[in-house]
Amino acid sequence: MADEIKELFIKLGKKPIIIRNEVPGFIANRLQAVVLREMMDLVYKDVVSMEDAETALTFGPAIRWAIMGPGQIFELGGGERGLQGLLDHIGPSMETWLKDAATWTEFTDDIKKKTVDGVKEAIKNRPSDIGNTNESLTKYRDGMLLEILRLHRDFKI
Repeated sequence: MADEIKELFIKLGKKPIIIRNEVPGFIANRLQAVVLREMMDLVYKDVVSMEDAETALTFGPAIRWAIMGPGQIFELGGGERGLQGLLDHIGPSMETWLKDAATWTEFTDDIKKKTVDGVKEAIKNRPSDIGNTNESLTKYRDGMLLEILRLHRDFKI
């Protein structure tokens, strides 16, 4: 049944996924939550401003993730040996980063305040043509999303 429904959504131009086991929340939202937690932790620890964390993500992994997922990106990053080569080469460094990564599971008032204040400051600092109010930022985001989706639809495998 799931395969038939998936095929229907594919025919409608969507990109459905199959959930094999139940977990709380939506898959994409869970992934976003982990990335946001790490950004919030870096900001809270005064490693970086929220504006700079968002810039690093937007023009680093996120721009690549708009094309394909991190597994495929890392496969390409590993050269001839693919993902295995990448993990062999920089895996130990990545393990060091993961040992230092956030593990907390509750948003404290201090973390929330610092994050909210940082996001408000980052929005305020944006040029008006790419959105520096919630209204103009929404318009910019929606236009960019439509362009990215258009590019994906134009690419035929």
